[in-house]
Amino acid sequence: MRARPLSKDSKSRYIKRQFIISAVIITALLVVLPLVTVFLLTRAYDEQIRTETARNSTSISLTVHTFMQGVYSLCYELAENPAMLSMDPEVQTSILANCAVRNDHMELLYVTGMGGMQTARSSGEPGDRSGRWWFIQMMETRKPFVSKSYYSVTTGMPCTAVFIPMYNDSGMTGIFGVDISLESLQSLIDRFTNIESGQYSFIIDGEGVVIAHHDEYILETLTNYKTLERTVPMLDQDGTIMRDSDDIITTKEDFTVSNDFKAVIDDVMSGNSGLELVEFDGVTHYASYEPVSLPGHSDSWSVITLQNRATAMGVVSQLVIQEVIVIFLIMIIFVALIYNFFKSLRNTLDFLENAKSEADRANNSKSAFLATMSHEIRTPLNAIIGITQVQLQRRDLPGEYHAVWERIYNSGNSLLKIINDILDLSKIETGKLDIIPEVYAIPSLINDTVQLNIVRIGEKKIEFILDLDDDLPSEALGDGLRVKQVLNNLISNAIKYTHEGYVKLTVLHSVNADDLTLFFQIEDTGQGLSYKDQKLVFSEYARFNIQDNTFTEGTGLGLTITKKLTEMMGGEITVNSQLGKGSVFSVSVLQKIVDCEPIGADVADKLRCFTYRDQNKALSHIDYSKLPHGNVLVVDDLEINLYVAEAALKPYGLDIELVDSGFAAIENVINGKTYDIIFMDHMMPEMDGVATTEALRDMGYTGTIVALTANALVGNDGMFSERGFDGYISKPIDIHDLDTLLRKFIKR
Repeated sequence: MRARPLSKDSKSRYIKRQFIISAVIITALLVVLPLVTVFLLTRAYDEQIRTETARNSTSISLTVHTFMQGVYSLCYELAENPAMLSMDPEVQTSILANCAVRNDHMELLYVTGMGGMQTARSSGEPGDRSGRWWFIQMMETRKPFVSKSYYSVTTGMPCTAVFIPMYNDSGMTGIFGVDISLESLQSLIDRFTNIESGQYSFIIDGEGVVIAHHDEYILETLTNYKTLERTVPMLDQDGTIMRDSDDIITTKEDFTVSNDFKAVIDDVMSGNSGLELVEFDGVTHYASYEPVSLPGHSDSWSVITLQNRATAMGVVSQLVIQEVIVIFLIMIIFVALIYNFFKSLRNTLDFLENAKSEADRANNSKSAFLATMSHEIRTPLNAIIGITQVQLQRRDLPGEYHAVWERIYNSGNSLLKIINDILDLSKIETGKLDIIPEVYAIPSLINDTVQLNIVRIGEKKIEFILDLDDDLPSEALGDGLRVKQVLNNLISNAIKYTHEGYVKLTVLHSVNADDLTLFFQIEDTGQGLSYKDQKLVFSEYARFNIQDNTFTEGTGLGLTITKKLTEMMGGEITVNSQLGKGSVFSVSVLQKIVDCEPIGADVADKLRCFTYRDQNKALSHIDYSKLPHGNVLVVDDLEINLYVAEAALKPYGLDIELVDSGFAAIENVINGKTYDIIFMDHMMPEMDGVATTEALRDMGYTGTIVALTANALVGNDGMFSERGFDGYISKPIDIHDLDTLLRKFIKR
């Protein structure tokens, strides 16, 4: 049966009906699409703002922690300096003044005797401090701590301080103190602050007092968000701060905050981290907060980042307007839709390009920070390892002293290897860690790890137990450094969180064809973990029992790195723990078989008794053939580095000259002096080693110049060659590398 063709009226009604349907659909889309767009954009950007705000707090927390750890380490080094412990005021004053000049974040350094009378200060006159709160606290606890915020009597400005007890063989002899400028803390967070976009951060101490803030009034009045009080110094008619004896006279001012922000402060005071939406100064903000762990026996600080939500969401309104314009153009012509689509795509690409530029700038800042930290960390290591090498070269060194120096040398080298891995910028930026297989000695790996960690026990009532089989292979093919890193993390954690009882390391193995699986079990009687915490133990920045571990060092990254390294080596890690009773961490790593003998009963017994000594690892002696006709110049701004370099060069009978700046080196050359080798420190104040070398080359100096660098970043060898150096030696100086270089450039 043939269908009848539609009549003209029927066609008209059909087209009209399709048009109405299309119009309804398009109208519905035009109504729904803007609403959906607004909803999705608002939600996505809102989540992005929350993430960036939280990330900002975390970055500042890690930055401040690293800064304070560096300050604390420097203070401890000074407090243990034999010259400081001599309690000779003239010697102490000289050291403190030099340190203050080199560290502009340290406002004042001072040493206080047991009776409260200061023996030395970096500036000003010593006085009786027996009535100060920090002196009383130190006398009661005799433990190092970072102080609460208080007004410095010397400057009249708020500050915080680090206090370290000083000990000699007779016991505690005094207190080493350093006042830290709060401006230096503010400078750390300035690069994370963007006032125009409504985002800024500040730091509060363990009592709720602001110690870093872009608003000088809030900072200078010791604003306390816990008690909601400001401490304001009283001024006389001339505008001078009023004092009562040595104390600054202050008055209290109350202020108010919203209830939801007060709840955030309460959570911060409990040592927690989080992200909340709060009312602050009458405006809705995202408030992200993160604790900052401090060294010593100190309360944690906290970073609070505020992001004005209205300012941030203003960008969303602009994006919504653009999308609505695009949708409106659809009603005009379809071509306009295509045009606006590509326009929007171009804007997105521009946004991504800008974001990439921001990321590149952040990476550059991170590289500069790592370069500085590499220099700061390796400089004291240069002294430790350098002096140790010099001592081990003494053939008249008694056996018991040789063992002690060798243990220091091995521990220093282990620390240096870990630091080198951490500071490998290319690995950090790409997120890649290469597994480098090499044949290594299993007994040495176990012994080095145990010896490095048992010193952490200190005065704790902990027994360290090592259990292993006599048939354990003596060698394996794999990345021994990574295996050692895994064990170090697990054993150091076990000792850190165990106060009494035992820590036990069990080593087992199994063989399958060419594969060797090493099993390590670390058992302790420490704090243990709850079932909930065990699920999160390998998460980044995870820390547990914060209130019980306020003074425990650590960033919460160790177990995360351990898990990743274990998986990269074809193994796995598990934990079995009971809160209050202890933990058992079990880890396996897949290595390759090496044709070797088992360690045997004798080596196994020595390892269990901690008397094993690897003769192959002892520092070999160098045949110091004299080079009496050679002359060298060492340029370094640090006296300890000059001392180490001179001690390493002396056995060769060289003519050694020492200067403490690039200017002095240039002056010597201008005066006609020439050298077989100029050893040039890389990073020096005012004129660094690169600038000095370039100046010497521009003057026509053609002699050998070798860089001494504590900047252990990848690619520096090419940089030094391009800048006119003939070679470089990394700090800490390896005397074998130094010997090779001297034989190369100085003829007998």
